[in-house]
Amino acid sequence: MTRKRCTLFILIISFVLLGNIYSLYAQEFAWARRLAGPQNEDGTSVAVDATGNVYAIGTFVNTISFDGSTVSHTSLGSTEVYFVKYNATGILLWSKRIGGIVSDAGLGVATDIYGNAYITGHTSNSIVLDNNNSTDTIIASGGGRNIFVIKIDAAGNYLWAKIIGGTGADAGH
Repeated sequence: MTRKRCTLFILIISFVLLGNIYSLYAQEFAWARRLAGPQNEDGTSVAVDATGNVYAIGTFVNTISFDGSTVSHTSLGSTEVYFVKYNATGILLWSKRIGGIVSDAGLGVATDIYGNAYITGHTSNSIVLDNNNSTDTIIASGGGRNIFVIKIDAAGNYLWAKIIGGTGADAGH
């Protein structure tokens, strides 16, 4: 997905989600942010929590940077997962890079009433969780492509992570 399409994806999803939250009011433009890198960036899922924070997950190749901030991430392998949290006014609160040396994809995000986020996708090997100056590695079980499910608190700390799958190609959405 090109930079323009990734920006458009996040913009459209923001309109839809904000429209659902404020369905009694006329639709107004709230904000948009650009996620960019030198190769491919895909936005795959967006969620909004009860206080209006916006979470976005997707995939990138090589490096990715976030519009309006100095934050960027570099991939360890062919494709990596990015996961970002913005407040209700579009300020970047934190971002994460998740992945390993083989292809990884972030495909889904949901939130709960406590401000936790749950993300899912797939990995073809192990995934490395970028956790605020320390690194945790989770080795995928089985063979082939496996599903990951990760719980992250409101501050961006990993609470737990699970790898699920067999010998075939599995993916969590």
